Amino acid sequence: MAQFSHVLVSNHPIQIVPSKRDIIGNSPPSNGLRWSHFQWNRISAFFVGVVAMGLYFSMNSVVDANQIPSWGYEILAVIPIGLIWYGLSRSSWQEILKAIVGIAVGGMLGIYAF
Repeated sequence: MAQFSHVLVSNHPIQIVPSKRDIIGNSPPSNGLRWSHFQWNRISAFFVGVVAMGLYFSMNSVVDANQIPSWGYEILAVIPIGLIWYGLSRSSWQEILKAIVGIAVGGMLGIYAF
């Protein structure tokens, strides 16, 4: 049980309210699941990337292939790859973005150079 301190002021004892730590005590941290430890932005990026990949593969059935230029397909293809890559790695989003832009530029150079 918590101990209360008494202060004597002009012959009248005043009881000081104990702190929360005094009442609860120093309990060890729980070994349970801590939701705050999850990196929700990476988890969300992974699932959005999977959905975007599915939309990319089903795009030909919705949109006529002649309406989208070849460079458009290249740009649209790297978006889900980048999201999934960010979701599965520990790299920063800036590093992933640089790599994805490099992949897109390299793919476009391959399309127009050869």
